Order: sequence, then structure tokens, then C-alpha cells
Amino acid sequence: MKLDKKLDTIWKSFLEPIEEKIIFGNYSKPKTLLELERLSKEDSIQLELLGFYLYQWMPYAPQAIDMIPFASTGEDGTYFAFLTDFGRISDLENAPIIMYCGADMNYENLDKGYLLFAKNILDFIAIITQTLNPGFVYEWDPRYTDFEKETKELIEDEPDDERTDTIEVLKNNLPLPKIDNLNNYYVNLFEQRSLKAQIKTNDGLNINFDGQSIALKQEINVSLDKEALGLALSKMDKLSRLKFYRDYGNLYHDLRQKEYLYVFDVLIEFLAKDGFHRESEVLAFDLKKQKAYILFHELKKAGV
Repeated sequence: MKLDKKLDTIWKSFLEPIEEKIIFGNYSKPKTLLELERLSKEDSIQLELLGFYLYQWMPYAPQAIDMIPFASTGEDGTYFAFLTDFGRISDLENAPIIMYCGADMNYENLDKGYLLFAKNILDFIAIITQTLNPGFVYEWDPRYTDFEKETKELIEDEPDDERTDTIEVLKNNLPLPKIDNLNNYYVNLFEQRSLKAQIKTNDGLNINFDGQSIALKQEINVSLDKEALGLALSKMDKLSRLKFYRDYGNLYHDLRQKEYLYVFDVLIEFLAKDGFHRESEVLAFDLKKQKAYILFHELKKAGV
């Protein structure tokens, strides 16, 4: 009975929901997200008919920790998130929207799980109301996808008056931009982000700095033990550390194993020192859950 009670306590710790203040840090929810929440609460819209629902959670390591998830498709660990570029975005209303699919990401190809989905949240809603299914954007190169054909086939196969009603409510309550050609939209979206000065990262998202030339002095290209990792980071400048904060998953493939949890400890410490308190707290929460998960299974296996 004592073991069962202890296991129950540990498992509850693993299942503990993350607080909204940790997810958003010092950011305020953007007004468009607040409006979506209001309309959903009033049952004025059914977002699931457009292929997603509002869902607040956190990016699990080694996903980009400067993402703030706000919606999910409910499939394959796929979600939508604001990308803050480590605080370079001051207002989430203007933050790029990333679509992340956990089923497509692997440690050798971290970029496979990410797609720059929209310039901002209003564009995100506008795109969803046009395509009716976010998978049309993610599954093929959106610069060349025949969106008109895909959408027409969906409407013919799955006609839905309630979906049409939801789209009308969104259009009447939000200042959605008119996007005449989605192919051109994505050509311009990808080009605009790539033209900005940036730190190149392995996930393909990069870290953008408007009008600032970036020249990294040092990089970490091999996995290091705890002491060596801390020493290496302490000798790097802040911009060089930023690249590591995004790329560490390429170097440490077994972050869910007990012997590699020290990577979290080091990252949490340096993120906080560099002023990235939200990202540090997100990782700390992730680490807490991972330790609870490992301890639960160790005790259950040992039966003590």
C-alpha cells in the first residue's frame, strides 16, 4: 500500500498541468487569441471543423523552447505555436506562426517537424478559413500546392454547413486579411524571413534579428559532459549560446535517459543567466516531469 501511494503521488506529479503564466512568461495573450477563446466559450464557433482546437501546452525538449503553443490538430503531436525568436518579438499578435508535427521530427533531421505556417495569427486564421484543413499546407510544399483543387474536393466529400457558419463568424469578428493567392503568399513568407539577418539553426527556423548582422564567435559541435558543457557555454558570447539553445537536440539524442538529464540542468542555468526566464522555466517544468516519469518506472520495476 505504501508503494502504491508513493507511485500515485509521483504519477500525479508527472501529470501536473503547466500553468499559463509559465507558458506565456511576460507575454500577454494576443487579442486575436483572446477573441478566439471568447467565441469558442460562447459556442459561436467550432474550430475543430477547421482542423484544429485551442490548446495551451509547452514545447517538449528538444523542440524549439522559444515557441508558445496555442492550438493543436489533435493528431501526431501536431500543434501551432507563436515563435518569439527568444524575445525578439515583443507582441505575440505579430509573432510568426509555426506548425510543428512531432511524428515527423527525428534527432538527425530536426527541421523535418517544422513549418513556417503564417506571418501572424490573423494570417493563420485567414489561411485556415480558405484551406479548411491545415494538412493541405503542411503535407506538401505550400508554394506549389493546388489549394483550390484540394479545398474543392474536401467540400465535395465533406459538405458542412456548420463549418461555413464558423468561417462566417470568424470573418465577422476578426479583421482577417484577404489572401488572393496562397502560393505567392508562401513564396513571399519564406523569402521575407530568409532575407532577415539571422542565426542559422538546425531546425530550419533560424533566429531572426532585424537589421543586425550576426557573426558567431564559437559553436558547440560535439556532445559534452556536464562540467565541460558548462565551461564551454561560459566562454561563449550570448548570441553563440542562442544557437546552442536551439540546436542542443542534435548533439544529445537521448535526453529522456537519466544519464543525460544534466543537459537540462545546464540549459536551465544559462537560460536564466541570459535573461530567458520563460524558456528556463519551461525546461525546468519539463525536467520535473521527466524525473517523475523515470522515478515512477524505477520504483514500479523494483517493487520497493
